[in-house]
Amino acid sequence: MSNSNNINKKKEEISILKLISSCVDACSRGCEVIRFVNNKRLDKTKNGKNNDNEFNVQYKVADDPRSALTEADLASQRVILYCLRDVWGNDLKIVGEEDSDDADDNDNKKEEEEDITDEQLCQKYNVYTPNQKPIDCNLLPASTFSDLLVPLSELTLYIDPMDGTREFVEQRLHNVQCLIGITWQGKPIGGIIGLPFLWNDNPSKICNNKDEKGVYAVCGLHWKDSSFVKMLHIQNNIDNNKEEKPSNDDTKVCETKNGDNDDDLWLSLGSCSSTAKDQALELDGTVLNVYTGDSNRIHKKHALNHLQEWTSKPIVKGSGNDLKTILDVCIAGGCGNKILRATAYGSKNDGNALCIIPPGTCSWDTAAPTAILFAALSKYGKQGKVTDMFGGQLVYDSTGRKVLNDLGSLISVGKLAGEYHEKLCKTLRADNVILNSLLKNYWNGSNDNLTAADEDVRLKLHRAQQESQAVDFARNECGYIMSCKDIESLFSEQVSSINGSELVGYSVPEKEVMSANSDSNDVTKCVIRLFWKRKESSKLPTSVVYQKIALEKENTYQVNLIRE
Repeated sequence: MSNSNNINKKKEEISILKLISSCVDACSRGCEVIRFVNNKRLDKTKNGKNNDNEFNVQYKVADDPRSALTEADLASQRVILYCLRDVWGNDLKIVGEEDSDDADDNDNKKEEEEDITDEQLCQKYNVYTPNQKPIDCNLLPASTFSDLLVPLSELTLYIDPMDGTREFVEQRLHNVQCLIGITWQGKPIGGIIGLPFLWNDNPSKICNNKDEKGVYAVCGLHWKDSSFVKMLHIQNNIDNNKEEKPSNDDTKVCETKNGDNDDDLWLSLGSCSSTAKDQALELDGTVLNVYTGDSNRIHKKHALNHLQEWTSKPIVKGSGNDLKTILDVCIAGGCGNKILRATAYGSKNDGNALCIIPPGTCSWDTAAPTAILFAALSKYGKQGKVTDMFGGQLVYDSTGRKVLNDLGSLISVGKLAGEYHEKLCKTLRADNVILNSLLKNYWNGSNDNLTAADEDVRLKLHRAQQESQAVDFARNECGYIMSCKDIESLFSEQVSSINGSELVGYSVPEKEVMSANSDSNDVTKCVIRLFWKRKESSKLPTSVVYQKIALEKENTYQVNLIRE
């Protein structure tokens, strides 16, 4: 391990700016790996040899292009981890996408890469090792930015070495990114998004040139009193024509074609169609840019249908919002790409943008772009939020055991977008198809042993779950939807004493949510209706009061379940 950065890894507190700087550097080297693999493929294509086997494309789910995995994913992550471990050692918690156990089919490729050292891997992909060129931890000097110290033990990094693998395979390269998200106590505070195929003078042009020097990266921090978002240009590919030893001076603030510093160049990634612009001018309206994918998932369909219904209605004078909303739907690949483009468009002047992302993404997909979004909101004075499809916060489990965003994601930037965001969440909480699709593993227990005598219970539960549900609010202390087992554990003694009793399911009627103030804390309560099987279950409570207390510490809550 190189000690060239002179960073005391055993020190309890570290500089957040040094951490972000090191992540930017590591991310750029991961991007160089991605570009190298793509250039190798282009060479094979020219020679008429390109196919999935030559290109090392494998699929975690057979015949599903969204599950594609390439050598670029695996090699990029290994290079990034090598660089970060070189600086911070093994005490820094890192969760990487390619660490997941569901990639068993890729064991052969992993074993092949493990046969060579980290240094040899860097050389294989023409990337500087930390020994050849030390990781730069001073890209963001404390003299320019407000630095903060943070306990290393409270941080978790989420790495997606190549977000948009399917797009990479299909050569839609402008969607491809490399993501490193930094979370503190489960909250995204810092993000780095590497853009391996971006040209600085033309965001729509793909950088495929082997001779193109350097990679662009957007980085941001939004934590306590420190907030910024900027773009950097980093060169970490080996220049065989350069005889002198590589220097960190090759890293610089992003420049425009004219050579002027332009931290905001990344805003050009967000745009709307000319048709939407023309309609907005003609109707004196506002464009709502909606970024989503080409999935046919029911969650996306319902959300889009609601938006289309609301924006197609005629303007009602005096309704409080007389402007016509022009819906501009943009189909884009890559979760990070969607969020970054929505952030870029929504951050401009009167821009408004929404992202609709169905279930299936993970913490490494959302951590980095979410942190950059929050930093942009602060910098440009905009409103915005990131939630699941019901309006609850996305959860980041620092242990890395639970990483799936199984309730989907909605992201908004801009005042108007925020209003539609709220309206969508409220509507989806009353959408029985979406509720059952997303919550069936939470609010329904096992129905395997239900008898004819339990049919009445099943019908009552079904009717109760048809109502609008307060599932954005009723969560456990970690922020997850409560399962039947979680609630059942409150009554473990009673359940065990009644042979065959089991919680069939529960409902959280939104109409039974109550708010109150208690001293300096806000207290919100709701009633959770319980449905048990077996006649003897009459001895068990039919409801429990859920109480959530907002503590003085920001975004911190105390959750209690009180038996009635």
